Amino acid sequence: MNKHFKLVVAACLAILPTTAVMAADVGTPGGIDWSGPYLGLHGGYSWGSSEATYDSELFRALAGSIEMEPTGFYGGIQAGYNYQTASNWLLGFEADLALASISDEVTDELGNLDGSTIDSIKAETDWAGTLRMRVGYAADNVLIFATGGLAFANSKVTSVDCDVGNVNCNTISDEQMLTGLALGAGAELMLTESVSAKAEYLYTDYSATKYFGDDLWSSESESNSHNIRVGINYHF
Repeated sequence: MNKHFKLVVAACLAILPTTAVMAADVGTPGGIDWSGPYLGLHGGYSWGSSEATYDSELFRALAGSIEMEPTGFYGGIQAGYNYQTASNWLLGFEADLALASISDEVTDELGNLDGSTIDSIKAETDWAGTLRMRVGYAADNVLIFATGGLAFANSKVTSVDCDVGNVNCNTISDEQMLTGLALGAGAELMLTESVSAKAEYLYTDYSATKYFGDDLWSSESESNSHNIRVGINYHF
């Protein structure tokens, strides 16, 4: 985990007391009970960064590290449970899973040292999810919350290596499960007795992951992402 995650933690802890006061000014406490299970859909946009370092000291000296900035959209489902206390504070948990199209492609500086010019490295995330706790304050039909927990995603890295003259290209790929932490905050509005709409921000920070572990060009990558999402829930 890196220093960016610590900054997000501090920001969310600072936001929660302020947003609770704001929520108290919006609605009349006690009007709606948010307690119970819910199921819904969400979609959003993700942008982030990753840096991979070759295990080989020689390769690090020749090409440095591989820096990427994946972006893209995702959409999926979520399910959770809320418990609202008598003082209108809310405790709960939420699990979500989404299909994603998040990627970036960069020039492979190491591969191009042999005189080729089209060698490349591409990183893709095709699905991701989280398991999180939620803590918030409910004022009638308005809920303000902070959230945090585990994050996971499926990541695929593809390398295209060609000979001099950009011929005899060889494509290899490696797929790994990323795991890490997620932290964020958001707001949810009860539209009817059973339907609510929400908007939230999530920061995810994934643990270092090794790719192509059995190959000469194996590397270790660290990555993080910023995620803005909106969603709708049906409460049972």
